Amino acid sequence: MKRLTYKTLVSEIQELPVAGRLVLPLLQIGSVPLEACVGVGDEVQRGQCIGRADAPESAFLHSPLAGKVSALSRTVTHEGTSAGTVEIEGDAAGAVETLQPIQQDAAELSAETVLARLREAGVSPLGGNGKNAEYASLQPDEEPPEILMVLCADEEPLLQTQRHVLREAPEKVIEGATLFQRAVGAKRLVFAVSGDQTNLVSGETVAVEKRYPSGHPEILMARMTGRYRLTEGRPRKDVHVINAETAMAACLAVREGRPVLEKTVTVGQEAGMSVVVRVPLGTPFSQVLENVGLKVE
Repeated sequence: MKRLTYKTLVSEIQELPVAGRLVLPLLQIGSVPLEACVGVGDEVQRGQCIGRADAPESAFLHSPLAGKVSALSRTVTHEGTSAGTVEIEGDAAGAVETLQPIQQDAAELSAETVLARLREAGVSPLGGNGKNAEYASLQPDEEPPEILMVLCADEEPLLQTQRHVLREAPEKVIEGATLFQRAVGAKRLVFAVSGDQTNLVSGETVAVEKRYPSGHPEILMARMTGRYRLTEGRPRKDVHVINAETAMAACLAVREGRPVLEKTVTVGQEAGMSVVVRVPLGTPFSQVLENVGLKVE
């Protein structure tokens, strides 16, 4: 099979204008439904918790805007299932409601303390990619994973999200990865990183080539462990997978008490080009496309 070789793009992450109306699903990776803790007409602040669940694999949802809850409704997800939503109208002005920062060294923190903070700040303990939640090893009574792998390169060609996050804040990615390692109890911490960015991380690395499918988690895990496994359900319990964006979010959650309010995405443009943007959670795709100059028919 001839593998697709591709070039990486170098540009700054753009902050797009905030939508006046956001629609936030009350459903997370692993299909964990959340219960709304706000009602229609309620005034909310940026960073205020608006959805929560008691499941250990769940994480709380926070409002990216300061404004008013305009509706509690339901929607059909990309998988065809039904999910509740919270609609908020407002803006991103004003300070963010934060949690109490935790300044102890990672080695001094218990796994329970870190996991509790990740959950209440909106960082899912199952990892950063919804489709990679199957690689998590946080089920009850299971042994900790051997390795925590941090994907600092994107799995699909032309996507640039994770490498841009690493370039933007390498020290926060490293610190967040160390905290996440503490949370899951992994013995080894390995960064999967493009060859031109290995100088941005410290410790053990595995190189991701600029050709498809070098960034596939199964391939990277096989290279790290010397064992290739592909079975039904969760194929691996020895490796826990997160991405660079989740690692940075873990650092902000623990060290600054900042909840997850945004998502970084790559948007494809004409002539094979792309742009990396950061938008509030719940921003309609149509607005993201329009803001980067793509007309939505």
